[in-house]
Amino acid sequence: MLSFLILSMAAVISKHLILAGTAVLISTIFFFIQWSWIIIPRDQLARIAALRPKGIITGRVMPVARSNYQIEVYSFNSIEFNSKVCLWDSMDLRDGDIIKAQGVLYPLPFATNPHQFDYGRFLLSQGNQAVFRAQHIEVLSKSDNWLDNLRNSIRERINRYLYPHTDIIELVNALTIGDRSKISDNLRLNFQQGGLAHLLAISGLHVGIIFLLITTFFKLIRVSKHWRYFLAGCLLLFYLLIAGANPSVWRAVIFAVVYSFAYIFQRNRDMFQILGIAGLVVLIRHPLELWNSGFLLSFASVFALIFIFPDVWKLFKNSLKNKGVKWLTASFLTITVIYVGTWPILCCSYGEIYPVAWLSNLVMIPYLSILIVSILLFLLFPQWGGGVFTLSLKFLAGGFINLTGFFADLSTAVWTFTPPPYYQIFAYYLMLVFFKLWLNYRNYFRWWLISGLLFIITVFYADFNSSPDYILIFDVGQGDACLIHTEQGSNILIDGGPGDYVASNIILPYLLREGIDHLDLIIASHPDADHIGGLPGIIRNFPHCPVLTNGVRRNTGIYNDFRKAGGATEAVVKSGYKIVGKDFQIQVLAPGESDLQISRITENQNAASLFLLVKLNSDSNIYIFPGDGRLVDLDISPEISQIWLHASHHGDRLANPVETVLSISPQDLVISCGKYNSYGHPHEQLVWLTEIFNIRGWRTDVQGALKFYLPHLNCRCYNQRYLWHEYR
Repeated sequence: MLSFLILSMAAVISKHLILAGTAVLISTIFFFIQWSWIIIPRDQLARIAALRPKGIITGRVMPVARSNYQIEVYSFNSIEFNSKVCLWDSMDLRDGDIIKAQGVLYPLPFATNPHQFDYGRFLLSQGNQAVFRAQHIEVLSKSDNWLDNLRNSIRERINRYLYPHTDIIELVNALTIGDRSKISDNLRLNFQQGGLAHLLAISGLHVGIIFLLITTFFKLIRVSKHWRYFLAGCLLLFYLLIAGANPSVWRAVIFAVVYSFAYIFQRNRDMFQILGIAGLVVLIRHPLELWNSGFLLSFASVFALIFIFPDVWKLFKNSLKNKGVKWLTASFLTITVIYVGTWPILCCSYGEIYPVAWLSNLVMIPYLSILIVSILLFLLFPQWGGGVFTLSLKFLAGGFINLTGFFADLSTAVWTFTPPPYYQIFAYYLMLVFFKLWLNYRNYFRWWLISGLLFIITVFYADFNSSPDYILIFDVGQGDACLIHTEQGSNILIDGGPGDYVASNIILPYLLREGIDHLDLIIASHPDADHIGGLPGIIRNFPHCPVLTNGVRRNTGIYNDFRKAGGATEAVVKSGYKIVGKDFQIQVLAPGESDLQISRITENQNAASLFLLVKLNSDSNIYIFPGDGRLVDLDISPEISQIWLHASHHGDRLANPVETVLSISPQDLVISCGKYNSYGHPHEQLVWLTEIFNIRGWRTDVQGALKFYLPHLNCRCYNQRYLWHEYR
């Protein structure tokens, strides 16, 4: 929807009717086929991958760019295919190698939680249909393709002359051939926190620098301007083949080539039209790029520079006389305009901006120009003058990495944003249009523009959708993590899933993107790893939140991390305790003293699990969270409207006796368990129970994260294949 909105607005603003009509038509078609294209597997190999079969795959290694190796599949288990898969393996392979690999074929890992990075959709946008985890790989033959061999020779030259400086090698590989797959997590994080992540991707900045170097060289040897632009365009097309096929590379190269040839043939060099042509070329080549955040950011940033920057620059350029001040002002405005133009996409894709980016880009972009010149000289003459270009590249690249680390350390602040609804995105871009009109026609449309801006600002800040009460069951695999949120602003987290990955990639992104800046309670039902593994990361981010436990100690690494995480003083609760908040009540039914004694003697942590009854002041429902303890008969008041039950111990048969479940008689039974888990959860008896007795059954391993809107218990599922009927 976001890409459809941006493309349509860009087309309407454009003054070229043919381009505008084409862009609207293309974006409309892509919008209507989005669900079928993304959700329904496009070939037989993707359907086979859903069965997670073992086998042998043969294929060709494709150029590495943004992820793991990509394999052009020839056959799987001797059945011929024409498809692509992502190969998860640490073995060093060369572009174009023909390989035979033995392993397991997996479906794409689509996101099943709100605001979780959708790695499956990212892989699909690159053309992958499945993921192959290799246990053994055999290289059958080397590539005989000249382009593959050229990329391999560049990579080998970089590795040979820059060894053993690993970070420098990977940085130069990224800036030269677009291979970012081996960049260390620490270096990648430094670029991100320093607001410099875009420098790792070959984009318009890199292509612009190379274009300028090429044209300057031909100018020095007295080549005419027409031939200069023609040769530069041809060399950039050649560079496109070497640098990979990222959308930013395609956009930048096609933009430069079309501009060059428009100059040669004396055609109109309208920037909007050239940008539209570049966008259509990228989408015709690979339509799924339309939903890639890199594609949207690349084109939106250039569109913002073309649309806004010239009018803003007019306000400053005549009053600035000093060249240095003028350059600094232009650079600062450029960065600001890019952020202004891409803000909605950044909010929807990443949710954060680092303010240090304004300073770091002012320093690092000129530095990058020098570094690219050094890389080109190194590639052409690595041994010239005793390796002077090699030594200078090591020095400059090392300084580039150190400066990146400096800006990352300097980045003590981060601006976080909640993804805005689409009406606010529309109002935001409409406000930019009014701003441009105001800059150009201040004397004619003053009052009309002011009234329009006031209307847009009112819509932009209006809160049409207040956050209702809800219970969110995260899909954390074989584990538990639940969030209770009330309209009054109370937030209760029950358990944190099986590891720190859950905290950093599932729970914290959700809290951040939903604007939840506090937790009223963190409850650890019992100290098993699948319930408290993610809590240390949560507690470190919410150090003042009280933590409730059953008081049982365990001598494990995960439990020790949980204890060392700090935070507010731990409160131990057991049967008979009652926690009263401003708009909620929690009654603790277990463990009793006998349960705690059994747990200490047998080391059975499930017996001492906290058994919670949650009641919200806003409705008459009751919400039951038994952790991993055995369900017991409850004395339910007749005033209770509906009973919502979180199945105990991930749907285990012994923890959920049939007669007990029937005596509780819940309207909804929710099971949190991992797909293909080795414990057989949920037990078929519990699944059968929901079908026979008309209990609404929900499973995170099937339907993904589950969000229940209270008090009516309408449920939204976050598994891609269930989006068509997100409410029952």
